[in-house]
Amino acid sequence: TKLKSADPPPHLKLFRGLIGAKTTYSSGTGTVEQYAQAATAAGLDFLVFMDDFAALTPEKLKSLTADCERCSSDKLKLLPGFCIANNVGNRMFFYSPQPVWIPDYCLTGADKKTLYVQEEDGKGNYTGYLTPFLDWVLNSYHVEKGQVGYYHFSASPHGMRMWDLRLYGMAAIRYYRDGRLVEDNTDDYLTTAQATIPPAPVSVNEVASAEALTREVNSGHSLVYAQASSLDTLFPHAR
Repeated sequence: TKLKSADPPPHLKLFRGLIGAKTTYSSGTGTVEQYAQAATAAGLDFLVFMDDFAALTPEKLKSLTADCERCSSDKLKLLPGFCIANNVGNRMFFYSPQPVWIPDYCLTGADKKTLYVQEEDGKGNYTGYLTPFLDWVLNSYHVEKGQVGYYHFSASPHGMRMWDLRLYGMAAIRYYRDGRLVEDNTDDYLTTAQATIPPAPVSVNEVASAEALTREVNSGHSLVYAQASSLDTLFPHAR
């Protein structure tokens, strides 16, 4: 089943962007400035970065945020963000004009690089109780502060399915990596939409360089579209 698009109402504009760019702050080879130049040339209106949390530090995230502010303009908005696996197995992404670093009490694993969303008993079993993640994410990314999404469901066969997810606003209906389609979750999205309030459907297109971004935009793959009266109202806290 194909999702049909529609023209925005007269008072709104349709903006096009991409979620999934990785920079030199993690596993990518492109800088924010290089991405900004490529995105402008490709005709994008916004670009959301999705650096690997495991390779980031609080200082790197601050630098990424500063770079995004510096390279944004009235024609292109750059949003800093990161991706991380949680201890249930799902892949998640977070972004915001001012992204908040995940505190240690919301992380688990030997290297403290896994998001702790479900309490464990230390023996590999889940207790059924929540962790401090609930309060943290509501305070740090709720509504106007930022965005939380899920993607790459096929990489987490034991993780939560889309219709069971909580505390999020977006889900990747299509996920591309290295210029190819990894998965299409249209059927799961339509099932979710019948049962509850559906997430905002997006495409996640992982690219590691400015050149790869140009190729991805020109490939004909799905991208992200958002309706708003202006870029400023679409991202009200972005400079």
